[in-house]
Amino acid sequence: MKTLKTFSNWSGNLQFTPQSVNYPDSIEAIVALVDEARLASKRVRLVGSGHSWMPLIETEDVLVSLDHWQGVEAVDHDQQTAVVRAGTKLSRLGQELFEHGVALANMGDIDVQSIAGAFFTGTHGTGTEHQILSSQLVAVTLVTADGQVLEWNEQDHPDEMNAVRVSFGALGIVVKMEVKVQPAFKLEELQYRQPLDQVFSNLETFKQSNRHFEFFWFPQTENVVIKRVNVTDRPVLKPKKYMVFLEDRALSRALKLAARFPKMGRQINQAVMALVDHETEGSADYAHLVFPSPRELRFNEMEYNIPAEHWKACFSEIVELYSQPGFNVFFPIECRWVKGDDIWLSPAYQRDSAYIAVHQVAGSPYEEAFAQIEAIFRKYDGRPHWGKLNTMSREEAWETYPKLKDFAELRDQLDPQGVFSNDYVSHMIGLGVPETA
Repeated sequence: MKTLKTFSNWSGNLQFTPQSVNYPDSIEAIVALVDEARLASKRVRLVGSGHSWMPLIETEDVLVSLDHWQGVEAVDHDQQTAVVRAGTKLSRLGQELFEHGVALANMGDIDVQSIAGAFFTGTHGTGTEHQILSSQLVAVTLVTADGQVLEWNEQDHPDEMNAVRVSFGALGIVVKMEVKVQPAFKLEELQYRQPLDQVFSNLETFKQSNRHFEFFWFPQTENVVIKRVNVTDRPVLKPKKYMVFLEDRALSRALKLAARFPKMGRQINQAVMALVDHETEGSADYAHLVFPSPRELRFNEMEYNIPAEHWKACFSEIVELYSQPGFNVFFPIECRWVKGDDIWLSPAYQRDSAYIAVHQVAGSPYEEAFAQIEAIFRKYDGRPHWGKLNTMSREEAWETYPKLKDFAELRDQLDPQGVFSNDYVSHMIGLGVPETA
């Protein structure tokens, strides 16, 4: 008798038992898996590195990982594109592209994800001149529910490409991705402490004068840690060892302590802030080594996209909430900005946007606090990151995403039996378009 193995995501908030976990190593093997599942009336979901918190990957049937389908297949220096297998981890992608002398223009701050998992859930990075990561996608090879292998590109299939760029596996299994690249470049990163009120006063300058800008506010303190990242010709300069230790291990231990003893949370955050310099010489390296940050501490996360013009009002309410007695979440809040796009299910669809991400140490209560924060996000026309914790209802999703009806219609055409579905996807997207939509 076969023993089924329970699958857990990165933070441990999702646990489920699929009937099988499969690691195909070719397109032919992927097509065979899909055909077998369809004929057996089984459903197929894909998993990358398990860095999503929402039940996008949950299934009691067939779980597919593309971990054995990785690598850069080709780089076209004239067209400045690269063809990548969809299971390729971002860390491997960055290194292999670098060996070809090229790089992605933008990445997020985690590089253990697969490129498919990161792109198709709407991962975004930061920078007012940069759209979400999947805007760099120019063509795909897609295995559909009936076993066909389709080729889409942005010239001949503009609608399909804007659908698939954020599609969380609902349209089929993307097996190859052609992405824009540019000549390899170096970035300088500056991280330092600054008062929150100065960030409010100088926000537009920070946003417009840096290629990438973000900050972390440490609750119940008056300070933030700013991160400014810009192209540089400086020689490679590694960050100081004590800064690496502070950013990852020391901070992880402090946040665990604050989650366990919330009455000490303010003092702990103040102590952490006292260790961060007001000024820094920074560090410099090639882009694929600068974008990602270490993540030793496991946490649960909720992140919402709001129109950029609403950021100050929204964030101010959140700061006020965090400052109330008895509000016991002390994990830093991350703020980032991106350029609007035309991707159908992108939270940044047709609006320049701010992202605000809130976190809590894995294993610590977060539901009540996140519910209060989510109410503020919704007040400011918030759209949640598809892979991060949220309670957006089906009705709210159809109201929030103007192109969701078109996405659902395309999905029904490609997968009328719901092969690439699960309970969550079926509920949110639906097999059929609601008459009221």
